[in-house]
Amino acid sequence: MKTRIFQGIAVSEVGLGTWQFGGDWGSITDEQALETMRTAVDHGVTFFDTADVYGLGRSEELIGRFLREYHGPLLIAAKLGRLPEPGWPANFTRQAFRKHTEASLRRLCVERIDLMQLHCLPTTILKEGKCFEWLRELRGEGKIAHFGASVESVAEAHLCMEQKDLASLQLIFNIFRNCSGSRPPWGGHL
Repeated sequence: MKTRIFQGIAVSEVGLGTWQFGGDWGSITDEQALETMRTAVDHGVTFFDTADVYGLGRSEELIGRFLREYHGPLLIAAKLGRLPEPGWPANFTRQAFRKHTEASLRRLCVERIDLMQLHCLPTTILKEGKCFEWLRELRGEGKIAHFGASVESVAEAHLCMEQKDLASLQLIFNIFRNCSGSRPPWGGHL
């Protein structure tokens, strides 16, 4: 597996996304999820991506279980901002960021999250910029090591790139959505 340096840490070029562990794409047992993670690290994957909303925390809990048995190098990227509790727009407060980060720490069974990313927040919230200050506070407290953003459009990516200490940027790029954030002409269904 090839690696790249991320914030001074060698991580695999291929990561394991764990949305499917939440059960949103069909049922997956705990053992199937754990076996998927074992197989990934056996093949050199050292980067896992998750979010608190994936199965309302189930994905993070499964990663936490895996981390109790695996002690090799892994970079865990979590995301926040889309949980239904308290929901939009109440998710976009300092208090909600802290509450969601601390819940992710508990579920992941870690003292610090390697990379915390904003999870497709509204453009208006990104423009305000307060969300980045709250992430800086969490980093200063040692709850997260680095922060980044997962965005839905190139315009949102440009807003985030104005943050001098942004460590990562994910831009949705798949056959169902283009980089402008809109769905394809056929409505997003094949």
